[in-house]
Amino acid sequence: MKKRRQNGEGSIYQRKDGRWAASFTVGINPLTGKPKRKVLYAMSEKEIIKKVRKFTRDFERIDFAKEELTLKQWINIWLIEYKKNSLKPRSFQRYYGIYKNYIETSAIGDSKLKDLKASQIQEFINCIDTSANNIKYIVRLIKSSLTEALNQDYIVKNPCNAVVLPHIKKIKKKKFLTIDEQNKLTKYLLEHIHEGYNLMIYFDLSTGLREGELLGLEWHKINFKEDTIYVNETYSKQAIYNENNEVTGYVKTLADTKNDEVRYVPIPKKLFSLLKSKHKEFLKEKVKNPKKYKKMDLVFCNKNGDFLNDKTPLRAVKKVYKKLNISSDLTFHSLRHTYATRLYEQSGDLNVIQALLGHIDIDTTRKTYVHVSEERKKEATSLLDNFLD
Repeated sequence: MKKRRQNGEGSIYQRKDGRWAASFTVGINPLTGKPKRKVLYAMSEKEIIKKVRKFTRDFERIDFAKEELTLKQWINIWLIEYKKNSLKPRSFQRYYGIYKNYIETSAIGDSKLKDLKASQIQEFINCIDTSANNIKYIVRLIKSSLTEALNQDYIVKNPCNAVVLPHIKKIKKKKFLTIDEQNKLTKYLLEHIHEGYNLMIYFDLSTGLREGELLGLEWHKINFKEDTIYVNETYSKQAIYNENNEVTGYVKTLADTKNDEVRYVPIPKKLFSLLKSKHKEFLKEKVKNPKKYKKMDLVFCNKNGDFLNDKTPLRAVKKVYKKLNISSDLTFHSLRHTYATRLYEQSGDLNVIQALLGHIDIDTTRKTYVHVSEERKKEATSLLDNFLD
């Protein structure tokens, strides 16, 4: 006998393959005028009932049968229901943060999805006061969400396809240290290597690791026999969301590296000896206080053996830059730029640099990280004197 369903549980049935399913009518296809159906699936009756009740709550909050769905409502649905499980946590955080900061409270967010015009989006984009990089992400967010809305028949075309990114004059900031600045910085770091975070700064200048890779590096990833560092994880600060998708806190953890790439980075000789000494200190400390390193054996950690604050590297290196009167434009990431630039000036081999930096696309290496110092430009052009005399 068919089990009687409670209100809101819809049409639930078990398929021949053993899975459970529930189907709903969620509106009318604007192109065909035919009813639109939504089908949910689960492996058990209990699970499908749970899914149905959640869907019913969402359905009551946003009536798909009406044509009142706004842009902000749709983007929120798209992010939570379609993207959250397919994106890496940090990528979802970035997109959800953009939605909360720029879409949810904006006038365009209240625009009805079916009435949205390219001119409205264009005006919105033109008036946003933010960085060029942020604007790209905002447009990407809107465009991707509307592509899915088109697939779901909520709109008949994607108005974002006609939007043109505004020309934003980039403020050129210094990205890497000159040879003189690097020499000055290196000299200071080696003379004060046991103070503050100087070893961490010197380490990054010598290896070019991403900031997160550095913060998440553990001792067992350093091979002292092969003089290499195995890079396959990165520090990640992931948001915790409640049932209303509000951020209630953060959890610090290890995650896969950017683009899931894995690489081995050689350790320069000078850094090797410094790491060897630090490793001996770590082993002694671990014997004295094994609980401190029960979860992780981080190379650079706080006094409790946990992750450093993610703002610590920038604050530490800025303090040294200021002391040495080095450009205030430079950041901790500038150490990675400097590492790549010096490699290029010495070898000119982009494939090697790409592998060391962990880039999938060599164009990223060429366009973003490879710079040429003024000293090297002068050296190169001085060769013309042989032909101009």
